[in-house]
Amino acid sequence: MFTWNDLLDIAVKMEENGKAVYQRDMDKIKNKKQKIKEIAPVDVPGGRLSSKMLKIFIEFENDTLLFYEFLETFIQDKETLEGLEKIIQEERNHINQLNEMIQAVEAQSIPEEKL
Repeated sequence: MFTWNDLLDIAVKMEENGKAVYQRDMDKIKNKKQKIKEIAPVDVPGGRLSSKMLKIFIEFENDTLLFYEFLETFIQDKETLEGLEKIIQEERNHINQLNEMIQAVEAQSIPEEKL
């Protein structure tokens, strides 16, 4: 039903959408430089993130993961299925990285009302 190229197209589009959401949120933060200083954030390329924002990104990644796992049930071609499994693993890696970033923020003992 889905070819490997179909999956790659879907994966690229989902990553582009995720990047757009991330960039939009980073732009909001850049426009509120004073708020950034109050959050006690974690440094990331292009800006800073709070624990609250990172948790929102994890929700997005989890939704993406569920979508790919759903697609898995429709794929019969072995090569395509192997490719999808690699994409699923990459999404899990994203979630793990975001969780590590949350732990770094929380290790700084940031009061929740400042997030």
